[in-house]
Amino acid sequence: MIKINFVASNFLDANTYIVYDENSNEAVIIDPGGEVGAILQVINSKKLHPKFIMYTHLHFDHYSSGLELSEELEIPSYANKLDMFLLERHIVEMYTMSKVELPKIDGFFKDGDELKFENQVIKVIHTPGHSFGSSCFFITGHLFTGDTILGKSNFYDHEKDNSSLLKSIMEKLLVLPENTIIYPGHGNLTTIKEEKQILLKLNLYQ
Repeated sequence: MIKINFVASNFLDANTYIVYDENSNEAVIIDPGGEVGAILQVINSKKLHPKFIMYTHLHFDHYSSGLELSEELEIPSYANKLDMFLLERHIVEMYTMSKVELPKIDGFFKDGDELKFENQVIKVIHTPGHSFGSSCFFITGHLFTGDTILGKSNFYDHEKDNSSLLKSIMEKLLVLPENTIIYPGHGNLTTIKEEKQILLKLNLYQ
């Protein structure tokens, strides 16, 4: 069985998720945008053994702690290759005066890939719309969506594609079991059933 802890950053309330197998304490870190000290406190207090970092997408509020964590813990990081150009743009100054270092990406995943830690399987679901490479991670009834499920507009006008975002949600996420718990990039937990009901009220789902 997996356990999930999260750390919300002080900036933009981005959620970092620490997912671990309760039998072995092996763990993965999803979207490290929270404060490094707070993330390490969870890891150390529970005596976890992180294996790798996964990014749902490469907007700075979801990777701001990534480099330091990967170096401190000596673990690799993975992302969708379609988002790598975002690191070249690295637009931070308009949102914060803080220095945010670029993460080091060691490998790439694509739609349908499966990553494993201990006996857990993480299925990658590519959900373009919020960014070209936006991806969600499904682990036995738990879905980590980054900013895909929030339906937010993108930071960059040329990326903005709400029709693709809705298509990704409708065709790739709402087909999952209704009791699937959603862990978004910002804000509170929801479920597939709740998201269906919201879209029904907006006449966007039948």
